[in-house]
Amino acid sequence: MGKFSKIFHHIESKDLRNKYEQKKVAKIKEEKKKEDTKKYIASVMEQVKYDWRSGFDIGATLREGMTTSDVAVTKQIDAAPGDGDVSSLDAIDSSSYTPTIGVLAANDDLGANVGTQIRASGSGTGQDGGFNVGGNYLAFQGTGAPGGGNARFAVLSPIDSTEIDTLKIKAIVGNDSNGGEDPDAAGEALYVMYKTRAMPEAMFLIQRPDGSIADGISGDEDTIIPVGAAPNAGLNDYSVTIPD
Repeated sequence: MGKFSKIFHHIESKDLRNKYEQKKVAKIKEEKKKEDTKKYIASVMEQVKYDWRSGFDIGATLREGMTTSDVAVTKQIDAAPGDGDVSSLDAIDSSSYTPTIGVLAANDDLGANVGTQIRASGSGTGQDGGFNVGGNYLAFQGTGAPGGGNARFAVLSPIDSTEIDTLKIKAIVGNDSNGGEDPDAAGEALYVMYKTRAMPEAMFLIQRPDGSIADGISGDEDTIIPVGAAPNAGLNDYSVTIPD
């Protein structure tokens, strides 16, 4: 995980007042973000009672609210520790995904892949022809969670994230002519969520396990592919930092 140092220096009373005001504003923003996050999760949740699967330990959930026909996570998903070693998950291997409860809401039972599937290459043309990647890929397409505003996700098999500081994927984003639709509206981003065995439901990366927002958060730290991210028609690398 990341290492942090504390720096102390001389400050005057007016600096303290300014800092106090800044912290007040930041606190208000933090609480608003927390409340907005809760409302968003509530808007897409589907309540289903189910017992815990004791085998689930620590996982990362890739979820997106796009209305795109295809957004692919292809080839591999890399989890890179700070020491430079790389651990990979094969996105076109079904064993890379494991169903668990509590993805969008506590006790839901939606499976490992909702609105996502491993499929063969498409034509690489239009908005819905499918991407032409020369082989299989994980596509975000089809019907999303019931009553969940078409929220689609893929739940990675449990991983030990103790020493992981970066999650990286290689993906194609639709641009309306390469086989997928351009994600150009609010909410049409690919987010990363996480869940431990002790947590009743998954949280966004910007949230601590208790639901609070970590200090110094801008609000975009849980977005691995932002809206409008279509630099070209082919595969591109995207990454997100995993907070302590």
